[in-house]
Amino acid sequence: MTETNSRRNNWWIISGMTLLTIVWFGAVIATPGVALADPPNRDPNPRDPAFGSQGRVTIPFDLGGDWNDRGNAIVRIPGTGQLVIAGQVTSASGVAGESDFGIAMLNPDGTLEPGFGNVDDGLTVHSFGTPETDAAWDLVPVLQGTPPEWRLLVVGQTQQTGSSDIDTGLMYLKPDGMLDLLAPHNGRYIVGWPLTDRLTAAATFDDQRSAVVAGTSETATGTDWFFFKIGENFDVNVVYYDSISFTDVATLEDVATYSDGKVVAAGSVDYHGDARMIVARMTPDGILDIDFGTDGLVEIEVDFDGAADDRAFGVAVDTEDRAIVVGTIGTDDGPMLFMTRLTWTGAVDTDFGNNGYVWMQSMGCEATEARDVVLDPVGTIVIAYEVSCSGNRDFRINRFDQAGQYIEGWSIPFDEITNGDDRPQGITALPDGKIVVAGRVQSVTSDLDFGVAEVTTDVIFAEGFESKGWWGADWNWSP
Repeated sequence: MTETNSRRNNWWIISGMTLLTIVWFGAVIATPGVALADPPNRDPNPRDPAFGSQGRVTIPFDLGGDWNDRGNAIVRIPGTGQLVIAGQVTSASGVAGESDFGIAMLNPDGTLEPGFGNVDDGLTVHSFGTPETDAAWDLVPVLQGTPPEWRLLVVGQTQQTGSSDIDTGLMYLKPDGMLDLLAPHNGRYIVGWPLTDRLTAAATFDDQRSAVVAGTSETATGTDWFFFKIGENFDVNVVYYDSISFTDVATLEDVATYSDGKVVAAGSVDYHGDARMIVARMTPDGILDIDFGTDGLVEIEVDFDGAADDRAFGVAVDTEDRAIVVGTIGTDDGPMLFMTRLTWTGAVDTDFGNNGYVWMQSMGCEATEARDVVLDPVGTIVIAYEVSCSGNRDFRINRFDQAGQYIEGWSIPFDEITNGDDRPQGITALPDGKIVVAGRVQSVTSDLDFGVAEVTTDVIFAEGFESKGWWGADWNWSP
């Protein structure tokens, strides 16, 4: 492994990979000819018969004739243990292409919360107007007031039907899933740059009273990554953060925050067919952090087999303020899962994985693609990823210790349809170490629904979601 300075953009280029850890599904190949045993099949009984099917829940909104509901993100509400999933759902109008923000709330036992929603128990749908194509990409719980109460900040995109312009959209929801009409902008805000823009990620800081939101905006010469701050009570400060300009197509996929309020973002930039991972860090004041990488930016280029298709999809920050970056790298045999850890200065941490890196591919499958990463309460790294095998896509989860060494992994087939299109998008960890992953699943009628699964700390299907609190009769969303 070598690190060289790229004159093209004056960022760090990470290339020349020789030593690596390759994790095949079910076994670890640490060095050629050395393999660890497959994890044993575990009997998950006793299962909770009141919870879905073996620790899994499918959530159909099914509001329009073209049922195409996709879960994109999941969070846990501290204090109550409830889970909230946000995504894109087909509009009730049934008009092809029209969609809304869809948000679902599950109780800790996996049942839909009847006190939340405007279309059915546990289900709420909001739009920025009609006709529109709206999609929620991320959400975070934020605190406001004294004593503190929870609100949900939901971020995504909105596009008027017939228009090529996509704008960023923010919604601020009360504990019952309704818009907070007493907040500024009546709980709904559109940020419009001149060309197409998408708001894709959010993270909290300031003891969960503020949030940073981030996305991409097309420009006349390429793409900008943009960042801005949401203060308490939906205080939108669009000019708070710098933007980062690229002269090519770039995507921003995820953001996370450090203990001191700095923000790290991960995504990729495509240099005319040569895609590379990009990691950026901003200071709490909203400017690029010159103490990270080169002028606040790190570029990761693997180019395995000359495939030149390296993309970051998730980032998390551990208790020692090191950034865990996950994504996919292109190979002649299809995409591989990739993970690395960056030190405080943005250098690759050579104490992680094998010389700083982990690669993984599922044997016999065409693609292994990371979607999100989370750290459990003891610092174990958990990756949600999808595999494509002979036309069938499934949720999968892998666990790694703090040194980047593989622990075990598990497949989570929903099995609602043969060769189904099931894709995880978001992951969260519970205080007891259980992991919940959400995404989309294909039903027996071939439409798409939200899918949620919970697994125990040793990656078997959970017996049901455990309660971490109680939803009070006064609907006060307090920790």
